[in-house]
Amino acid sequence: MFNLESLRNIKTQFEYWQQQLQNEEIYLNRYQHFVQDWIGKLRQPTESDACGGLRLRTDLRRIYLNNANVIGITCVQAANYDFSQEFKYFDVVIIDEVSKCTPPELLIPALKGKKLVMVGDHRQLPPMLDTNTLEEVSQEIGSTNTELELLQESLFKIQFETANDSIKEMLNIQYRMHPIIMGAINQFYDGKLECGILKPDTKRAHNLAGKIIQEYHHIIWIKTPGSNEFKEETIGT
Repeated sequence: MFNLESLRNIKTQFEYWQQQLQNEEIYLNRYQHFVQDWIGKLRQPTESDACGGLRLRTDLRRIYLNNANVIGITCVQAANYDFSQEFKYFDVVIIDEVSKCTPPELLIPALKGKKLVMVGDHRQLPPMLDTNTLEEVSQEIGSTNTELELLQESLFKIQFETANDSIKEMLNIQYRMHPIIMGAINQFYDGKLECGILKPDTKRAHNLAGKIIQEYHHIIWIKTPGSNEFKEETIGT
């Protein structure tokens, strides 16, 4: 009780908590009526609000964005002129499903971040493009085969495989698939995938048991004819 060092530590801790409490009170006093005021103005605008409706919406939008911690947008929308003017840069840019991005799509949001976090599956199929359209564009702009391959290759795959181990991490425990389905694709992940689902037979029961599909069938392969009459065809639009 009378150890001076302990008493000093307790006093310092209390002063820190007191400062935290004051900061929280300031924040609450500033913003506790913000949402209510906003809703009130939108539901029952005054004459001045009605006359300057566009300005009001602009002001409310500005206030809202100024207090937003996270902004969500697609990679392509990040290239929009208005968005680019309004948001010059971000502290952190997180791009999800990054393997499906073509290099141009990936670079647009990447250039806006002080720090870039790419989340995706480097063993996933590369971006899907219309081959005919791609070839036509390639001929029109006179691009080389190397440039064409860059549009078809997953930039994330290249980056992940060449990145230093200190800045990349592969998550090996999956919670989506039944272990039998996982077993069919584990060859693409060097057998490193593990199933994190507890009681998968219960939680991933398909409830489709019948004459052909049994309760324990979680993946079935079907061989289809390869002749022309069985190939996909387009009729109309």
